[in-house]
Amino acid sequence: MKTIDYIDFVELKTDNTTKSRFYFGEQPTLRDRRVIHLLHHNSGAFITPLGRQPLGTVVNDCYLVLASKGREAIYRYPLKYFDSASAPLGQILPIEINREIDWPKSYVECVDPTQLASDESFYFTFLCSERQKGTFAGVGLNIEAIEIKTTPATVTKFAFPDHENLSGKRIAKIETIQDVNITLSPSKYTMVNTTVFDKTVLTMISKGNEVIRKIPAKILNCGYPFEKNIPLDFIPDLPNCILEIPNTTGLVADEVYVFLMYYFDHYVKVK
Repeated sequence: MKTIDYIDFVELKTDNTTKSRFYFGEQPTLRDRRVIHLLHHNSGAFITPLGRQPLGTVVNDCYLVLASKGREAIYRYPLKYFDSASAPLGQILPIEINREIDWPKSYVECVDPTQLASDESFYFTFLCSERQKGTFAGVGLNIEAIEIKTTPATVTKFAFPDHENLSGKRIAKIETIQDVNITLSPSKYTMVNTTVFDKTVLTMISKGNEVIRKIPAKILNCGYPFEKNIPLDFIPDLPNCILEIPNTTGLVADEVYVFLMYYFDHYVKVK
């Protein structure tokens, strides 16, 4: 783990409940610092001195986007899984983020803003390492959310969509999201129901070969212990990767599976 030499607490207010995106804006105290880990606090014990309430269960349908190096590097990661009350961050996101964040372009997105109240806030702790010229090297984390629709509801195989941001990228980790408390996907579709998810298997293709063959999607679910320490290293041919179910019982059209694909950028030293 990288050395943590700076920790900052950030409040993001939900004063305007007519919008769905809440941008961090300028964060002068975090400028030129690499974020190694972060926590989201959704318990009143953390915010009493600031006088505003956390969002409570609304967080279940909120997603985090962190921009870095001109693009959205952490894209639509469930905010719930950064919750400091659920588990230590090392159990939730064991891979270091290791990125300088473009704060004005980073935001939290609430897919159902009708649940928000104007006197609430998102609360974050950012664990950072200061960048020093001539010594900055390593890898930076990217997470991309992919949605696969269960359409039509008369078939038993669903292909992954092609994804420009993942073209040629070596995948280091795959997670699925199946949580009874997370009801809406980042694109506001209903998450695939448990009956269907629990019988889904995943096959992934790389260079014409099966590199993952018919493993239960459930064991890749965020929070499921099996997948925590499985390091992957392959470039997927996404249009040939499929989800498969044995029958259509319980299948509902236009629900979605959500997969989180992890990959890395390799940095060079800053001159």
